[in-house]
Amino acid sequence: MHTKTANSLILTDRIIHYKMKDEFIRILLILIIVTTPFSLLAGSIDSGVTAFQLANAMGIDSSIILLAELKVIGKDTSADHDGYGIWSDNILGFPYQSSNFAVLTCGNIGLIPGSNTLTGASYDQGIQDNKGMDGGGDDGVQLHIKLKVPDGMYTASYIFCFLSEEYPEYVGSTFNDFYFFEVGQTAITYQASKPSSSYNIVYDNTGKIISVNSDFFLRTDEPTGTQFDGRTQILANCFPVIPGDIIDIYFSVGDMGDAILMSGVFIDDFRFYETKISKPHTVDLVTKTLLGLESATVSVINYPNPFIYSGSNGVTINLNEDICQRIPGKGISRIDIFDARGRKVITLNINDKTSIVWDGKDSDGQVIASGVYYYLVYTVDGRKGKGKLTFIK
Repeated sequence: MHTKTANSLILTDRIIHYKMKDEFIRILLILIIVTTPFSLLAGSIDSGVTAFQLANAMGIDSSIILLAELKVIGKDTSADHDGYGIWSDNILGFPYQSSNFAVLTCGNIGLIPGSNTLTGASYDQGIQDNKGMDGGGDDGVQLHIKLKVPDGMYTASYIFCFLSEEYPEYVGSTFNDFYFFEVGQTAITYQASKPSSSYNIVYDNTGKIISVNSDFFLRTDEPTGTQFDGRTQILANCFPVIPGDIIDIYFSVGDMGDAILMSGVFIDDFRFYETKISKPHTVDLVTKTLLGLESATVSVINYPNPFIYSGSNGVTINLNEDICQRIPGKGISRIDIFDARGRKVITLNINDKTSIVWDGKDSDGQVIASGVYYYLVYTVDGRKGKGKLTFIK
């Protein structure tokens, strides 16, 4: 709900939050929730669930779960029961597997269902990081799962969507709730009103964390199907794993700088793949394209190297796709080959194939001189790769 009145009400909430005592705010927000019409709180959400049930709802089989717990971010205390649950309604394509999916929120899960009829949907779980509202977070809910990677599996992946009531009024401000996915350990800290963790593996194309500031956040007034004002694309996060390894994963959502204007994350379809990837990346499930910091590059290999010319042989240049099976592989558009001085030797035009055999001849059909050669590979979906080879005749 984006009106001048709505903006004024939200701004007033911010001012009150800083001027009044926390206990009074909690009482005020509780009164708001109690007086909210029941129809706005209705929905197929089960909030009386355990961490194991949340893991099952997102698709993780019980047989590989060694531990599942719900904690406050950075604390050894249980998360607020209002901050998590399992949803069985069909919304934004969720659920992607089975009949339900997991939801985490730094507000009240009972306020999420509806048609965006609430003005500034807020709820204070009453949890602070003890660093002060100006430099830290509040209401941080974290789902920790320890699991054993199935044999023969090298990649793990899950689907998520981050939603927030802070859009669009507080884009670029210090009041930016966040979503982190950490692998190995959790180490979320707050510096200059910004959360960070060296174990978080979800970033957008410019290295920003998942929040209303993220490049993945949709800049539109399109309804989210919830009380939230905005959301990200429907995304898949893919990351490498080792078969038989025991890993710890952490799903976290939290307020930043205050305890109001709630945000949340939908999580579903956690699965494993036999294919290997070398680094984490994010996939847009709608367009089936690769996103994130590594989206512009591809890995390319050539063999044999050195290439010893015999008159009838060639060197194979192969696109080594380093992407999760969430999206189909994309082939090569063309390959430009250069000599050591940077002069183009030949352009090899390819029609969406993953490899080509080059005979060692230039654009005039002449066998090239011995030396080191470099090449650039362009894929049909706009990514680039590079490599070099030694040619001997």
